[in-house]
Amino acid sequence: MFTHEKMLSVSVIAACLMATSAVGAFAAEKEGKGAGWSSLPEVQSLKALQVEQKALQDKLKAQSQINQQAWDVLWGNVTREVREQVKSALEETKPLSEANKSLSAELKEAKKAKNKEKVASIKAEIAANHTAIEEKLAHIQTELTQVKEKKASFKEMNQQLKQIRTEKKENKDQAKELKANEKNTVKEAKEAFKAGDKEPAATSLKEAANLLKELIQVQSEILEQKQAISEIIQ
Repeated sequence: MFTHEKMLSVSVIAACLMATSAVGAFAAEKEGKGAGWSSLPEVQSLKALQVEQKALQDKLKAQSQINQQAWDVLWGNVTREVREQVKSALEETKPLSEANKSLSAELKEAKKAKNKEKVASIKAEIAANHTAIEEKLAHIQTELTQVKEKKASFKEMNQQLKQIRTEKKENKDQAKELKANEKNTVKEAKEAFKAGDKEPAATSLKEAANLLKELIQVQSEILEQKQAISEIIQ
């Protein structure tokens, strides 16, 4: 005969076994869901494309470094630090330069209207802004001259690069959009799969694959453009 203590221990063991079984079932279900997603042929295809795109991304990065090194050689003793210093100083003067552009247009109108008082006032304001610009750039006059001279020497080369740069920028904007769309489409596919909607998940995955193929095509063009730039600046 079972005593009360024995009955209690049997109940405890049974409860433990049930709990273990439930945890095991939950883990198996979770694993099954994970395995189910990873084993989808559409996911496999997408993963293969992602590997291809990652390799292309590495090539783009390497080419950017090659081009940057070539530019550093062209700039010679005008270091990147000097260029950044000049760029920063010019950024500071930008609002004043923009103000003078607007004031010049106003001056033209005031002259047409033969408003002497307004003409004098605008001229004084333009002069004050010009003085402020000179003061802001006074400490980097040598560096500013160096940068201007170097940029002037790149004029002919920059003309050759203009068209390539325009097309490259368009491609970069398109690549950014495609990347974001592909990411969102994969997210939609995961949500549909999680909800048990396998057909919409498969459709979204195929769409994501097409977007990734398009991205690979656009990034391949960017790589060619970067290589073309490299040939001109080497």
